[in-house]
Amino acid sequence: MCHFLLMSLYSKVVCVLLNSWDGNKEWSADLPEGEEALAIAAGKGWVAVATDTRNLRLFTVAGTQREVISLPGPVVCVVGHRNKLLVVFHNGMGKSRDVGNLMFLEINKFLTLLLELYNSYSILLCVGSFVQCPQN
Repeated sequence: MCHFLLMSLYSKVVCVLLNSWDGNKEWSADLPEGEEALAIAAGKGWVAVATDTRNLRLFTVAGTQREVISLPGPVVCVVGHRNKLLVVFHNGMGKSRDVGNLMFLEINKFLTLLLELYNSYSILLCVGSFVQCPQN
């Protein structure tokens, strides 16, 4: 398990590991100058950070950055579970940006993103709306 803190003032991501196998309990990563972390998600062995420059950065739980991909629009939220990552981003025109997309990604055992496995799905995002998973 990993607790994290987004420090937008310093563009730094801090991860505190609660069950570290090698004794290292904490790591941090400085984002490039002018890039601010907006959303963060974690899964089995990885942490993903979405930024205001439309980047999605994938880190190992040890703090190594494995991948950076460019998102098609500004991030709304990211959610992780085991080796799955859900990214919701704006995809509309103009100020309202009321159209969004869901992108499902899979992270393989080498901690790289497999973009080709899942398609992107359009959703409506009105002002004041929120994204929620249905209850079974």
